[in-house]
Amino acid sequence: MRGSTIAGLAVVLGAMAAACGSLTPTPITNPINSPLTPKQPLMAEFDRSLATWQGSGITRYAFTYTPFCFCMLGSHLIVSDGTEIRIDGVAVGAMAPPSGAPVGVDGLFAIVQRAIQGDYSTIRYDESTGVPTTMDSDPIGNGVDDELSFKVTDWTLDPPDDRVLGTISTARRLWDGQNLRTYTWSIKIDCDCFHESRRYDITVTDGDPTVRSRGKRVGVDELEGVPLTIPAFFDSAARWAVTAETKVAFDGERGYPTHAEVHDTRPDAVQSETITVVSFAVP
Repeated sequence: MRGSTIAGLAVVLGAMAAACGSLTPTPITNPINSPLTPKQPLMAEFDRSLATWQGSGITRYAFTYTPFCFCMLGSHLIVSDGTEIRIDGVAVGAMAPPSGAPVGVDGLFAIVQRAIQGDYSTIRYDESTGVPTTMDSDPIGNGVDDELSFKVTDWTLDPPDDRVLGTISTARRLWDGQNLRTYTWSIKIDCDCFHESRRYDITVTDGDPTVRSRGKRVGVDELEGVPLTIPAFFDSAARWAVTAETKVAFDGERGYPTHAEVHDTRPDAVQSETITVVSFAVP
């Protein structure tokens, strides 16, 4: 993003669901209060950090939240503009938040609070704001695939313009809801790069792409940076939307991007790139 702009949990039996299911917490208003002696240092640090955050008076901020666990999760842009909280550009309440995404800083504290109740957790907080910045947790010490970690990056008090990202997120929900993993599509790329004026004809079978260009098979490993599936196209458009001037158009029925254009003024970036979907078909 430009300048500084971006980048057992509750109970043992519910640990796995809490790790990778919906983490849509209610705002925390009271510190942890538990007589469990082994957890007292963690709880005391939590209470101090929560008090620091609540005393900061900060209502406008943004950060990138990246979770890590055994299931597939992605990063989310969290924005609070003082009147509402948006996740990936979509206001909380307009749609259900993505699974695993915290509802603002209060959501981070809720995740941490649940993690402290488990068998193992380490948390780091920002000294000046109290915001949890990293966490590693293992709800059940001898359990399997229940670990949850996260990292907070790109913290800023100057929230970015996330309107384009919001349109991308809304369209992606339409696409994801159809569960289309087999389709054919063709894209044309215009850019200040190797792929200038190239067309790629792609067959996606159960999420796995096969690519041809100019009548010849092209290895996927030769196409780094080229979105070869619709989800990859969404990912590219989302990255562009928070780093540069971006315009995206979508198919009204399926939701997939039909045209994406980015103009990036950063010296280390491709200055201009356009991807246009030439054709799309479902067998």
